[in-house]
Amino acid sequence: MTGITRKGCFLMSEQQEEGTVYQRLKRLRTAKDARQYMQALIEAFDKNEISTSKARTLGYLIKIFLDTYEKADMQSQVEELMELAEKNKNKGRWSA
Repeated sequence: MTGITRKGCFLMSEQQEEGTVYQRLKRLRTAKDARQYMQALIEAFDKNEISTSKARTLGYLIKIFLDTYEKADMQSQVEELMELAEKNKNKGRWSA
């Protein structure tokens, strides 16, 4: 069932909203993807295509995704540095 916003514009049904949202969310792989999704989310909200509640929830989920992505990226960098340090140590470049 569609609803009418205070401006009189029709919203997508909850089911349509969720289907569209799920299709886009499952493609988030990078911070760039999240930025593009957030931009589309803001535009959809501005056009009254999604509810305030849905926009708030999705914004929160994107924030969690970005936090997780950043931590995973840092972990990867630390692991690379540790491997490099271990290789250099084994080559005798650093003494313990």
